[in-house]
This record gives sequence, structure tokens and C-alpha cells, in this order.
Amino acid sequence: MPKASILSSIFHLPSSKDCLAFLFLLACFTKIAIAEEPTPFFHVAVAESPPYAYEENTGKWSGLTVNLWEQIAKKLGYHYDYVKLAPSEVLEALHTGKCDLCIAEMAPSVEAKNLIDFSEPYLASRLLVALRNFVITQEIAEFASSLKSNGFLEIFFLMIAGLFIFSILLWLAERKNNKNHFDTLLPHGVGSAFWFGAVTMTTNGYGDKVPVTFWGRSLTFIWMLAGMIFIALLTGTVISSLTIAAEHTSIRHIEDLARYKVGTFRGSYGARTLKLKGIPTKKFDSLKEGLDALCNKQIDAFVADSISLQYLISHDYPNRLRLASIPSGTIYRSIGLRPNLPQKREINNALLEITSPPEWNDRIQEWVGPMALGQ
Repeated sequence: MPKASILSSIFHLPSSKDCLAFLFLLACFTKIAIAEEPTPFFHVAVAESPPYAYEENTGKWSGLTVNLWEQIAKKLGYHYDYVKLAPSEVLEALHTGKCDLCIAEMAPSVEAKNLIDFSEPYLASRLLVALRNFVITQEIAEFASSLKSNGFLEIFFLMIAGLFIFSILLWLAERKNNKNHFDTLLPHGVGSAFWFGAVTMTTNGYGDKVPVTFWGRSLTFIWMLAGMIFIALLTGTVISSLTIAAEHTSIRHIEDLARYKVGTFRGSYGARTLKLKGIPTKKFDSLKEGLDALCNKQIDAFVADSISLQYLISHDYPNRLRLASIPSGTIYRSIGLRPNLPQKREINNALLEITSPPEWNDRIQEWVGPMALGQ
């Protein structure tokens, strides 16, 4: 008996045919297992938030973040469908697993991070303030309001009353000895004295009327001093009112918004920032709703993300609204993910490959135009 057969009979070794059959079966099962591995399918939440995501008239979704996700999905071979939600429903949909990710306007926050995950950031923006464009009637009304609140009217009427009293006293002192300049008749004489008092107070000094008596000149001396005080008070009030009116139409610090009726997008970074600063705000469920309220004078200012504001104002509110920059932190935009999404790492890798090259900034500007003020 051959030695191999003896060993096989002793140790029960399989024959070469059995080994080949085993390897063939193993390869078939491996191939079947690989072939049957399902392609990842994602339920993608989308919410109306131009220019990040918006629905076209055809029903197709478009936008900066939509375009980014579709590139990632194509790169990784993912299949997906879009689930339209209201912005307020997105967090719950991701937290409960109803949706796998969200490509609407999202910024990581402490509250959101406790409920969902986020991808690496793909865009940085800042806060801007939308204001109504300057209107000359509005500026005049603001200036008049400032004059009134600063006591301009009180000073003016006090000055006129003082001028009238001075005119009567001066006419009484001059009417007998200075008939050429101050007529003895009451209307003409007091009128001449009134004219003289006004000219003297404003330091014009035409010289057409001159007091000649001791009491007339004494009264004039006192009136000169009083006139300087009145003019100084009026000048200071006007300058102060101009300054206040200018301040009411300009914003240098976020605290300046306390003077305005301010609106924000509900649940946004801007809403959280203003709340921390103690500035009361009116919340709106969409940016467009807030900007419409601004145009209709229901609010005086609307605070939101610079990218969104620039896009909407340039497309829907040209020449009606303007933008003002305020110092604020950077807002990082990310893709929202449901907790423990297995594909998070490969999505991040694909996202970084797409957004890292310098060309990404050019593609952003294709959606929103030149970089928004304050970025």
C-alpha cells in the first residue's frame, strides 16, 4: 500500500479532490456573501433654507448643500431619497432615526450635539443684520423725534418768550428818546425792538436799530449774554439730535440691537446669540417670513446667517433692504447625521476631499455671489 494511503487511513486526511471541492464551495459562498451585501440607502431630510437647500418649481431639490451631498453620494455609490420637513422637525427626525442625515441649513450647537451627530464643517459664515434701506422721510422723522426728546422745543419757546419780553422792555426804555429807531406806536415800536433783539442774539449786528438810553443799553447787554446761552443750548441740542439719529441708523456692536425691534430665525445661531446678550427678539419660522416682516415695518432689524441673508436679499429684496455687519463668532455649517451612523467616517472623508481644494470657494460664490459682508 502506498505510504500516502497508509497515512490517510491512519489520520483520516481528506483527499486532494475533497480539498478542491471544499475550496470551490468556500469561494462560491464568499462571492455570494459579497454580492448580496446591500448598498447603503439613506433617507435624507431636506428643509427649505436657500441657498443651502430649496425646492424648484419642478419639484427637484437644489442648493449649495444639496449639490455637495449629491457629489458625496455619487463618489461613495450611495442611494437615497429626500424627505421634505419643516426646519423645526429636522432634529427630531434625525434623533429618532426617521432620517439618516439632513442637508438643510444646520450649525452645530450644544443642544443639537446632545441629540444628533454632525459631519466635518464645509462652510464658515457670520451673522449679519438686515435693515430697511435709508428713506429721507424716515431720516427726517428720526431727527425730529430726537429734537423733541432732547428738549429742543422747550428751549426754542423759552427763547421766543424771552425775546418778546426783551422787546417790550426795550421799547418802553427807548420810545421817548429814540423815536427814529423805536417808534412810539406799540405795534411798530415793539416790532422794531423784536427785530433788534433777534439780530443781536444771533450776533449779526446790522446796525439799523441802536439803543441810546442807559436802560436800553443795559437791557441789550443782558440780552446779549442770554442770547449766547440760548444759541449754545439750541446748537448743542441740534448736534446731539443729529448724533442720536445717526446712531439709530447704524450698528457697530451687537448690543446696539437693543434699540431695535429685532427678528431672528427660530432655533438659529443668531437667536441663541441674541438671547445670551439679553436682547429680546421676535422668532420667525423662516427667513423669508422674517424679511417680509422687516419690509412691512413689523420689525426694525433681522439677524441671520450672512450667506442666507445675502442670497435672499439679492434675489428677492433688491433695493429694499441693506446689510450691516456686527462682530460675532464664526458659524460653521455641517451636515446633520443621525446618532451612530456607520458611514459617518467615509462621508467625512469624501466631504473633505470635495471641500478642501481652493476651487470650493469658487463654487460657493457660484451659489451666493461675492462673499457676504462681514465674512
